[in-house]
Amino acid sequence: MSTHSVNLAHVSSRNVRATPLPPDERRAAIVAATVPLVRERGLSVSTRQIAAAAGVAEGTLFRAFPDKRTLVNAAVEAVLDPEPGLRRLAAIDRSAPLEDRLTEAVDLLHAGMESTWRLIVELRTVEGEEAMTKAVNKRRWEPVMAALAALFEPDRERLSVTPEQATRMLHTMLIASLHHFRPGAENEEPLTTRDIVEVVLYGVVGRQTRGGDRPDIRPDGGS
Repeated sequence: MSTHSVNLAHVSSRNVRATPLPPDERRAAIVAATVPLVRERGLSVSTRQIAAAAGVAEGTLFRAFPDKRTLVNAAVEAVLDPEPGLRRLAAIDRSAPLEDRLTEAVDLLHAGMESTWRLIVELRTVEGEEAMTKAVNKRRWEPVMAALAALFEPDRERLSVTPEQATRMLHTMLIASLHHFRPGAENEEPLTTRDIVEVVLYGVVGRQTRGGDRPDIRPDGGS
C-alpha cells in the first residue's frame, strides 16, 4: 500500500463522526464504554482511551462531561446502580422451586458484587473510598434485600426463620464468597453458587444427611 493511501486512510479514520445521539443517550453510551476501562486501568485510564472505546472524539467527551473525574464518577455510579439488578430479581419465576429461584438470584448478585469490588479495588483512591461507602450504604441495599425476601416469601411456611432472616443469612454468605478480596484468602477454595444455596437452605450438614425431622425445601420433597 502506498504512503499516500495510508495517509488517506488515517485522515479518513480521524474524520469519522460519531452517530448523532440525544445528550442523555450520548452520556450513557460514554459511561458504558468507560466502565470496563476503569475496571482495568483505574484512574490511569486516559480520555483518549475512553474516546476510542466510545467511538467519539475527545472533544465529545468534554461536551458531555466537564472533566475526567466527573466521567469516572458517573461510571462508578453506573456500576453501583441497583436498578438493573432489581429488575432481573423481579423477573425470577416465583413458581419455580425455591432452590432454583435462589440459584438464579445468587448468580446474579454474585456477578454484580464481584464487578463492584473489583472496581473499588482498582481505584484504590479517594474515589475508591467513596465508592466503597456507597456500595455498603444501607439505603442502596434495602431494595435488594426486599427483593430477595420476596423470593423466599412463597415458601414462608416451609422455612424455620422468616424470609427477612433468611435473606440476611444469604447476604452474609454472598459477602463471604468474595474470598479473594480478603487478605490471605487467595488460597481458599471459593464458595460456589451451589455451596451458598445449599448452606442457606439445608445447613452445613446437608439435606441428604440431616435426618427426616425437617421437610425438604423443594415442593416435591425430592433431592
